[in-house]
Amino acid sequence: MIYGQIVTSDDVLRSIVTTEQVAERLATSRKVAIVNHYLYGVPSFVRHAKERGIEPIIGLTASIRVDDETIPLYVYAKNRQGYQMLMKLSSAIAQTENAVIPYRWLSAYSANCLIIAPVNDQQGYRSPERYDAFTEHLAQSTSFAFAISRQFGSSLAEEMDWITFAEKQGIPLTFYHEVRYLDEQDAVTYAVATAIRETMTLEEITFPNGGYALRSERQLKKMYEDRPDWFTVQEQLFAQCESYSLPTELHMPRYLQAENAMQTLKDRAYAQLVEKGLDDERYHSRLQYELDVIERLNFADYFLVVAHIIELARERDIIVGPGRGSSASSLVAYCLNITAIDPLRYGLVFERFLNEERVTIPDIDVDIQDTERLTLLQAVQEQYGEHHVAQIATYGTLSMRAVVRAVGRVLGISREQLDQIVSILGATKERELQRALQKAPELTRNLAFQDLWKHSLKLEHLPRSISTHAAGIVISPKRLVEIVPLQKSNDDLFMTQWTMHDIERSGLVKIDLLSLRNLTILQRILEMIRYNTKKQFTLQQIPLHDEKTYKLFQAGETDGIFQFESSGMKQALRQIHPERFEHIVVTNALYRPGPMAQIPLFAERKNNRRPIPSIHPAVDQILQETYGIIVYQEQIMQIVVAVAGFSYAEADLLRRAISKKDERALQQAERQFISGAMSHGMSQEEAVRIFQLIAQFAQYGFPKSHAVAYAHISYWLAYFKANAPTYYFAAMLSFSGANEIEPLIREAKRYNVQFLPPSLLKSRWNHTVEGQNIRLGFKQIKGLARTFYPVWKEVRRDETIRTIYDVARLLKKEFTEPLALDLIYSGACDELEGTRSTNIDRIPAALGIAQFGDAGSIKEIEGKTKDSLTLLEEEYARLQLYISEHPLERMRQTYTETIPLATIEEHMNYVKVLAFVRAIRTTRTKNGEAMAFVTVEDETATMTAIFFPKSYKRFAEQLQERTVLQLEGKMQFRRGEKELIVNECEQISRL
Repeated sequence: MIYGQIVTSDDVLRSIVTTEQVAERLATSRKVAIVNHYLYGVPSFVRHAKERGIEPIIGLTASIRVDDETIPLYVYAKNRQGYQMLMKLSSAIAQTENAVIPYRWLSAYSANCLIIAPVNDQQGYRSPERYDAFTEHLAQSTSFAFAISRQFGSSLAEEMDWITFAEKQGIPLTFYHEVRYLDEQDAVTYAVATAIRETMTLEEITFPNGGYALRSERQLKKMYEDRPDWFTVQEQLFAQCESYSLPTELHMPRYLQAENAMQTLKDRAYAQLVEKGLDDERYHSRLQYELDVIERLNFADYFLVVAHIIELARERDIIVGPGRGSSASSLVAYCLNITAIDPLRYGLVFERFLNEERVTIPDIDVDIQDTERLTLLQAVQEQYGEHHVAQIATYGTLSMRAVVRAVGRVLGISREQLDQIVSILGATKERELQRALQKAPELTRNLAFQDLWKHSLKLEHLPRSISTHAAGIVISPKRLVEIVPLQKSNDDLFMTQWTMHDIERSGLVKIDLLSLRNLTILQRILEMIRYNTKKQFTLQQIPLHDEKTYKLFQAGETDGIFQFESSGMKQALRQIHPERFEHIVVTNALYRPGPMAQIPLFAERKNNRRPIPSIHPAVDQILQETYGIIVYQEQIMQIVVAVAGFSYAEADLLRRAISKKDERALQQAERQFISGAMSHGMSQEEAVRIFQLIAQFAQYGFPKSHAVAYAHISYWLAYFKANAPTYYFAAMLSFSGANEIEPLIREAKRYNVQFLPPSLLKSRWNHTVEGQNIRLGFKQIKGLARTFYPVWKEVRRDETIRTIYDVARLLKKEFTEPLALDLIYSGACDELEGTRSTNIDRIPAALGIAQFGDAGSIKEIEGKTKDSLTLLEEEYARLQLYISEHPLERMRQTYTETIPLATIEEHMNYVKVLAFVRAIRTTRTKNGEAMAFVTVEDETATMTAIFFPKSYKRFAEQLQERTVLQLEGKMQFRRGEKELIVNECEQISRL
């Protein structure tokens, strides 16, 4: 039996059956064809089908425009050449409006293809006259047939009309049966999926009940028992589809600016070795070894292309990271300026990156500032050709919470109920719905939600949308459409129709360009320093032995520092007390699940509070930098080489075998290691002991190359925070979310950074540095349109601006009352004549000037002066922070016994504070009693106030967000964080 019309879930929400389910259910079928609307999921379908012994047929559904009519067709590849046509057809469809192509295109893309025209669907039968315009041509140029389906019901009269028409045209007629779910009982779930896709409710969806279900051969033959010839025709048609494999040959990108890539690579690498002052035997030997491996594997073009991409970035002043991942282990990468890390200085092992005994495509990931990724992609496309460069697709799937919300909306469940349900599911800490429901049985007991669970469980993890991968791109030596189907992304660049794993199987080489906000922050710091000092300054000029920077790390003052922000990491820093760059590297590697258990031991050994035991002289030397503890994967490889005489390539294979936790592989690795160690003079007992040590740490050893690369970015940020805090905080504020602003400002003030309000005369869009102060940019004004600044920047140039009337005159009709209020209350007009109250009263006259121009003298209006607290609250409403002063500063003059939160120290036991409530999280104890964790803050800091059941019962009514409270209680410090256990609480006011 042949199933010729399977739609899979890769065709987003047009089916709820996966390719794996299709292959499993139809394992006894000889041939199965998919007909998604694009070639989504083709490699996955082919793989699953062949694993089950099914011959896959690749097809797609194409909508063809003939005159004013749209006609659907199934188009199948008959052979490898037909498959090439399908890729072009799928790419063409994806780039047309409404995914409909003109009829004339079809002949260009139909060579070596079988075309079946379904003449009816759930909407009914189409008229034969619709097909007159092109059937004659198609019947002559390619394999073509009509098909009738009875899955939507049948009409004998219209069937006879089609039988007569087909005979008259001399065109074969067969049946078709489109499958979008496996069983009849899945029909409603499919309708729910359709409603999600169409953003409708279930009541608005009409669907044939059970029509798209998979039917057995017996059922199908029963449905068409009066037309057995249709089965014969189907067999004849699909017999034309040959068996073939998808292309998998490697498509290495080509460096276009060199005839001999390998020679160019060698010349550049050696020239840079001299340029970097590394022209000695040790570096020459390592470089020659790496180049030999690269030449044998024929990867020279790949290195040159990645280096070229980084050059394109730097030409456009786009900041690039120091390296990411294992590529930092390559001296060639360092010499090509792909990385900024000298691998020999840090003892990095090349085979951790590229091992010719485990040949895989090298994986060089590149970090770039997140605001300029599109700019770089456009530059790459310009260099290598738009038909040779594409972003990679990725599926957005219906995760546990997403599927419950989506299905719930379709079923008409209120948002409030869904919020509550999702909250309960989230509290289970599970990521799979079935497991979460097992932990929250109260949800399944509610009969009103039975349909919600039934449909959500079936739809969970199915693709919901297709978009561009956050990082991956491909560059091909030949036109991509000959290798992979394409479509346009939201950025108007090409995007593959296949996701990452299918791309790699097709032989294309993925290059990851990862957006990193921290690099954008660093770039902003550098830009401001260069602008203000008129001097060039680069990250490479930052010394790695700066005392202020290490004091910052030692104190755990690492809020905002990449990879070092969590409270646990801060505690680790305080324990370890880093004193050189390698300590930053090792802290980064240790603070991860598994190795973090070693942090106390590491800290004690590092700070000479505990001796370092000897393991074996060869091992001791390797572990010297980490005080006798295995931290890095590279150390495991070095131990295997030193003790057992392995090559680094063999050591990498052994390390990988151990980390896979495969018992057979582990035993084999142990035998290899012990044999090698004993052959190098070690006793069996010693060899077993050292292998067990390796096996223990191999489970979670972190790549040192990763840690070194990350640590550079962390160190650079910390350097600026410690040495140029005004620039650091200005950049951080420019690229932080609304909820991050106030904590940043409070922290900046602890670094003696002062803030100036937005200024119509001086502000730019982002925050800037003025002397030792930060001038807030216009972006801080809530609701101010991004388009305001370019207009204002242009009109204020070379103008004298003294009053609000000048602002109105320059902006003309752009000047509105809401805009004026935003500018005045935010402080942007403070440098103009008049107070905030006065300028608010001048708005009506200013509006007249904006509309009609300066009409002579302006009559001043005497308004009522606004009280200072009202002005502060209006300021806060615009800026989401207090810039003039903090209300608590004035209140503290009355409540003199209270102390600022920032002044609380560990020796203080009982304190009285004045603070306002930022957030409240209630929970219950094991005994079921209510309690609360309340985030409170003042003008200096933030901390957690804990209301245990007894105090919560007394003061619950007073706990409201933005309420000012006077709190008394006992202090405790957990992981270096301040917590107040509340005994007394008095409500002062509301802000």
